[in-house]
Amino acid sequence: MRAMRERGFSYAWTALVMMFLLVPLMWMGIQIGCLQASQGELQKAADAAAEAAAAMVDVEAFKATGALVFSGDVYGVAQAYAWRNAGYLPSRGIFPQVTAIVPDNATRTVRVEVQADLSPLLGLPVRARASGTAQVRSIAR
Repeated sequence: MRAMRERGFSYAWTALVMMFLLVPLMWMGIQIGCLQASQGELQKAADAAAEAAAAMVDVEAFKATGALVFSGDVYGVAQAYAWRNAGYLPSRGIFPQVTAIVPDNATRTVRVEVQADLSPLLGLPVRARASGTAQVRSIAR
């Protein structure tokens, strides 16, 4: 009879361990997976915004001086491309925001920085950042 009581105690102990240790570990693993996936979507949005910003370089000024001068509303275009290429994030209420567009005349590149608040997805106060870079090329005449 004593062995039966000990077995019941081990079942109760196993249930407690699973409830207080394994379930939170599984929840944390799922949250880390969601964070990694959303970081990948944010990187995709930053890369698309950088390509859009590089396409907004004034070609005539670039050919004449080699300087990266933007024509038009570069922030608006980059923001639109970031939203369109954010994957599933906008459907979850997460909208990437373009925070900086940095032209580099020395390397002929445009770097775009994007950030997003991932709180609606994770339920935790998390801000993610990503940076995309695109090279500006022109055929000299």
